[in-house]
Amino acid sequence: MNRNSGDVVWRSLLFNSLVVSGILSFSCDRGFAQITPDDTLGDESSVVNPRDASSESIDGGAIRGQNLFHSFEEFNVGEDRGVYFANPDAITNIFSRVTGNDVSNILGTLGVDGAANLYLINPNGIVFGEGASLDVQGSFTATTADGIEFGEQGFFSVVNPTESVLTISVPLGLQFGSNPGSIINRSFVEDNTGEKVGLQVPAGENLTLVGGDVSFEAGEATAKGGNIEIGGLSAAGTVTFNDDGSLNFPQDVARTDISLSNAADVDVTGTGGGRVNINAHSLNVEAGESGSSSIRAGITADSTSTEAQAGDISINATDNIIIVDESFVFNQVAPEARGNAGNVSISTINLSLSGGGQVGAFATGQGNAGNVTIFTNDLTLSDGARVDTSTFGKGNAGNVKIRATGNITADGETSDGLSSGAASSVDAGAVGNAGSVIISTNNLTLSDGARVDTSTFGIGNAGNVKIRATGNITADGETSAGLSSGAASNVEEFAIGDGGNISITTNNLTLINGARVDK
Repeated sequence: MNRNSGDVVWRSLLFNSLVVSGILSFSCDRGFAQITPDDTLGDESSVVNPRDASSESIDGGAIRGQNLFHSFEEFNVGEDRGVYFANPDAITNIFSRVTGNDVSNILGTLGVDGAANLYLINPNGIVFGEGASLDVQGSFTATTADGIEFGEQGFFSVVNPTESVLTISVPLGLQFGSNPGSIINRSFVEDNTGEKVGLQVPAGENLTLVGGDVSFEAGEATAKGGNIEIGGLSAAGTVTFNDDGSLNFPQDVARTDISLSNAADVDVTGTGGGRVNINAHSLNVEAGESGSSSIRAGITADSTSTEAQAGDISINATDNIIIVDESFVFNQVAPEARGNAGNVSISTINLSLSGGGQVGAFATGQGNAGNVTIFTNDLTLSDGARVDTSTFGKGNAGNVKIRATGNITADGETSDGLSSGAASSVDAGAVGNAGSVIISTNNLTLSDGARVDTSTFGIGNAGNVKIRATGNITADGETSAGLSSGAASNVEEFAIGDGGNISITTNNLTLINGARVDK
């Protein structure tokens, strides 16, 4: 399906190779787009020059040691245009701030003529259009923070540009004001192999989007074997950088909402490494007319080392996480790949998966799956939603650990008969052991075929099932195909291996309408 809405269409392109006072303008049907340097850097102001027929070069700026500082009244990149920052020798970081009042619209290519890391800072908001792409060799950070913190040296500030510090120091954090703008990603451009990648940084580099609210509207972000950081603050505070580029969010400052919709994708799969960190108030992962949305880490098929290790997916939401309509969060060893998947960890107040939504860690090649760990108040799994670790190749499945201080409810099945629940399994044809499923909650309700299950269909042992409920456990009914609600650890027909142990601790266990505990 053509996902281009056509809402951004060039009617005319007026490129006159004209630079007047450092200002270059071009027009599109959304109104004019413009790169306008401001005067806050004095004699070291940014300068916009023609680079070629379809792109501009950002020259000038203030150099301090390994850092290059730019400042603009407006900063936009037109559709089918490129804007490239010059990268003088020895420059490691390029900081670009927008001091005006307008959102930055990045509709074409934003790049660096060199290996420096690029920071784009606009508190008003940043929009990456459908044709937006990155052409960088280093890492990229887009933020609606008020400025970059350099510790005791001070800030490279947007709101107080004349009082900013220009320093040789390493950036330590992002300083947010009381109402930061949103970041919207609609990019779904292809790489030179035809793969949809959206906003992409080179293998092993960091891609950071920190707002206000951050929305992936059919947009994609890719950092093969690198790191993707997504999050935001809704009030004044500072997000600090770790040495590896990961972020620390203040515990006492409210966070913003993150959403992925309409086939949006966050992808750090590669031949090793690859980490996703999401820090939000709420996270919604949902489908649309173009398909389900996804958050992915793991080992790709071109990995040839059994020692390769994928990074982890870590999601922390101070309110709710909702994953629906066959959307998923996966850490996976791909078919024909060698290496080990990382872990998936989720911490939130309420976690809801429905309509085949899934959180999992899988081994489909040669290597081990990771663990899935969930900490929440309430967990709801409906209409075939699952928390799952499995092996489909040669390697072991990981463990599923769920701690819910409130209640866990699992109900129903998908249209093709896949029941809701928590599971770890050895698939038919696979060689390895399943992990254990460990659940701690107040009340557990399993209905219409929902299950807590560890089974082997291949060569290997099933894992253990351990359920502890301080209140009640109720299992009720079957799926449309007659699969019972309840708990199981089975060696299925033609499998070779042993079943695991089932341990259930509760005040009251109720099994009705065909529900069972099987071993």
